[in-house]
Amino acid sequence: MKRRLLCQYFNISDTEIGYCSFSTELLTNMIKAIMRKTVVEAARPTGFSAFPLAFVKRIGWLRWCGLSPLLICLVGSSGRPQDQDTIERLKQEREQLAERYKWPEAASVAEKIVTLIRKSRGERTAETAEALSRFAWLANCAGDHIEAEKLWRETLAIQEGVFGTDSLEAARTLGSLGTLCTSKVADRTWEQLLQRSLRLFENQLGPDDPQVGKILDKLAWGYYHWGELDKAQSLQTRALSIAERAGDKAAPDAARSLICLSLISEQLSDFKTELSSLSKALAIREQFLGPDDTETAETMQQIAKVYTCVGDFRRAESIYNRSLAIQEKNCAQYERQKLFGILANLGEMYLAWGKLDKAEPLLVNAQEVLKTSGWAENRRSANVFGSLGKLYEARGDYQRAIGFLEKAAGLRESDLGPTDYALTEWLRDLARLDYALGRPEAALACADKIETGEERHLEEVLSFTSEVKRLQDQRAEALHGSFNLWATIGAAAPLARSILKTKGIVLDSLLEDRLLAEASRDPALHERAIQLEEARQRMSQLSSVILEGQKVAGNMLEAELQTLSRRVESLEAALARNVNGLGRPRRSLSIRTEQVQAAIPENGVLLEMLRYRRYLEKGNWTDDYGVLILSHSGSPQWVRLGPADGIDKSLKLYQHLVRESGEADSLAPLLHEIGERLWAPVKRELAAGTKQIIISPDSELNFLSFATLLTPSGRFLGEDYDVSYVSSGRDILVEGQSAHDTADLAVWANPEFGARVANDSCLAEPFVASRAASLRVFRDLSFHPLPGAEREGLFLRDHAIDLGFKQAVVHFGRAATEWELRRLHSPAVLHLATHGFVLPERESGVVGSDSGLEDARRGPRCDLINPMRRSGLALAGAQRTLEAWAKGEAIPPENDGIVTAEEISCLDLRGTRLVVLSACDTGIGEARSGEGVLGLRRAFVQAGAQNLLLTLWPIDDEKTTYLITDFYAAEQKSGNAAWALSHTQRRWLTRLRTDEGVAEACRVAGPFILSFRGR
Repeated sequence: MKRRLLCQYFNISDTEIGYCSFSTELLTNMIKAIMRKTVVEAARPTGFSAFPLAFVKRIGWLRWCGLSPLLICLVGSSGRPQDQDTIERLKQEREQLAERYKWPEAASVAEKIVTLIRKSRGERTAETAEALSRFAWLANCAGDHIEAEKLWRETLAIQEGVFGTDSLEAARTLGSLGTLCTSKVADRTWEQLLQRSLRLFENQLGPDDPQVGKILDKLAWGYYHWGELDKAQSLQTRALSIAERAGDKAAPDAARSLICLSLISEQLSDFKTELSSLSKALAIREQFLGPDDTETAETMQQIAKVYTCVGDFRRAESIYNRSLAIQEKNCAQYERQKLFGILANLGEMYLAWGKLDKAEPLLVNAQEVLKTSGWAENRRSANVFGSLGKLYEARGDYQRAIGFLEKAAGLRESDLGPTDYALTEWLRDLARLDYALGRPEAALACADKIETGEERHLEEVLSFTSEVKRLQDQRAEALHGSFNLWATIGAAAPLARSILKTKGIVLDSLLEDRLLAEASRDPALHERAIQLEEARQRMSQLSSVILEGQKVAGNMLEAELQTLSRRVESLEAALARNVNGLGRPRRSLSIRTEQVQAAIPENGVLLEMLRYRRYLEKGNWTDDYGVLILSHSGSPQWVRLGPADGIDKSLKLYQHLVRESGEADSLAPLLHEIGERLWAPVKRELAAGTKQIIISPDSELNFLSFATLLTPSGRFLGEDYDVSYVSSGRDILVEGQSAHDTADLAVWANPEFGARVANDSCLAEPFVASRAASLRVFRDLSFHPLPGAEREGLFLRDHAIDLGFKQAVVHFGRAATEWELRRLHSPAVLHLATHGFVLPERESGVVGSDSGLEDARRGPRCDLINPMRRSGLALAGAQRTLEAWAKGEAIPPENDGIVTAEEISCLDLRGTRLVVLSACDTGIGEARSGEGVLGLRRAFVQAGAQNLLLTLWPIDDEKTTYLITDFYAAEQKSGNAAWALSHTQRRWLTRLRTDEGVAEACRVAGPFILSFRGR
């Protein structure tokens, strides 16, 4: 009977355990040994050296889940306690109460069981430990965390005495204890407990056992709650991999890992990845738990939260209501606290939607649910208080709002410390309300604390994520960052700290990662940097716009592009983890305002332009422009420039008029108007004798040539000042580097756009018909010859020695190929005289319809084609490539003549002091607030160029030749590219304004800007 029960219980055959050779007595002794020792030790007394592995594993699994009463039955009546029947009855009662979520009642019964077992079995036995562990779990569920911790520690002490300190029993309890401690205030003991549990499971069961995955999951959640997202993501990714390999039996674990990963993506504002993870988790829970299970409904709830974040409130409402109906149906009156999450999230959704009357009762109800359950003092309660604070702010009840926000901040700070990012957000809210109440000094009192919290968040994000995710986080920060508050208040000092540290920080962090990897003595780090560069280069070759967004089954190029994209993100994140593991803070975040001011010339100023959200009242904002003025000495000054809508409208008209020769009469008045809006307020604040203007533009101001603005005297601004540009004020602190001793000049001029330059034997597979739609984005492109550009190239070749170059390598016509450009390595100067292009924005998908949860799984398809793939340069063969694409043919991407910004970013221009783009529209791209222009500007900086001459609209092929040659002569004489362009531009603007009028001077000499890095 015992042998049959043993086989049935462990689901093993007679053959597996050598059933015929086991006596009843031996089996009984083995089970007794298991109850006293580890499984491996239990095998030794039997005398069987080849103890069946399957048997060992299954018993190990049983002991992880807790010894069943069945084992006690198998042992037989020998040693059966007198009160065993009573204990078994109480255990049944305990589990029935637990199944109904009656935690306090179940815990009370569990306490009685512990008392009986201690009396009959003794204080330090396996059965006592099992009963204590179950009691602890129930006490924890009942909210008595102090009692639960005490019981689990007592359990651990017994298990270490009975089974050993390295036993699976101890590992299991360490896991439970560590999970409990993750919620303790300012106490990191959970980390040590869970790390120890992880080591024990790995040693006993191997690194890929599902139980190891469970502990990795617990540890990852701990790091997530403490804001250490890089560690959480790494551990949870490993846990998910283990669960997926284990198959159906570990499916619930996989769902839990996916949910944690989705929350990490939410913290990074990566909603697309978040929704993908949640959709997978939902599918798992629907399959294994059913569509009406509470956990399934909770996953729906999280999906609805994503739609709230992207502003799709109607869909969010529909999914929330479905989730709420399921949860209300499954929750009895005594477990109403389980409804907290859905009530709070639904209330927050209505708050974001502006439906305050619907939001308030839900948030208040959520708060009451927590209050009655005894869970008020935790992070979730703090979140509700924060939401109520925002709600009352929106109603104009500022005092009541402050009360709730102070409660939220107090709870969060006592829980996770003064640098927690949620706390930082609430401190910003409190400062904003102080400002609204006319108390700016109170608002500024917490500036340092807010700055510290924001910097900690930035360090976290930049330490382990890819470029895409860093940009996503910065886009979200542009909506909520403290610089909006300081700009609204007019607090120049904290605003200067914020702008100088964070503007353009994503590009800076990527360059910093690469430099640190190159400087490291760690060969593994070098190898990872090389792998990243190779993956980026291959991806750039395949990332032509023609492939973007197409979903053609079986197309190997697209599959490779997607794989490479994921690999690049992974390698960027891994490189960041490694280089930041060196203990160095981000360079940008260590910059001080005084350092930047000291580098500004004494007769100059730095103008940090900013598009920001100005606070109005009742939680409302409007977009404005402003400028922070920094000089060599003195305090920073903040000047408001006015509403962004009006300025952007004027800038759009400006971009139109400078391209249309027939609009000469309209251009001059517009240049006066923009000058009055953007320059006159700045001019009033400048010290006498100011001659040099260094501009760090933002948003649409990136596409304005400030030198072309007209002053009240009728002169161009560029006639009165030396104008140059930086991406961020930090750029003037960058130290230049030299790649070699030779002063080489590399020139590409007047490529033969219709030439056949690709190797026909390398032609890629033909395009299928469904790609025809994507060709529409190229329909307006046509690359005509540029004889003036060829004259530029000839002049540079013939005067290279006179201009200070030791040699010049010039590529004309058919030889001006993309292939040759890819082979280039760090010339002193790179000159590209050709056509530039910027393709229009095009959505890669449409915003989802209201078809509910099924469509939700496909996600909010609102991503636009990568701007680094929409802009670029045309080289030899570019026109032929467009014609080939129109016929359904494909050209090898390595030499198709269409060189995107993404491809250019992979060039090796480290040490190149100057890149001249003598082409149309090379400064155009997608302007990102706080991150500059994603396009050729970013590409050449990322490739390593120090000074970059760009154009903001089409140039005159004939006249540009002479302007560029004048620029090179001035640059050779001064050794300062920024001064050389300013000096040349001044002469041309003055002469053309006098001889041919304002409009012609602006169009011919105005499009050139020079962006520099270095003193």
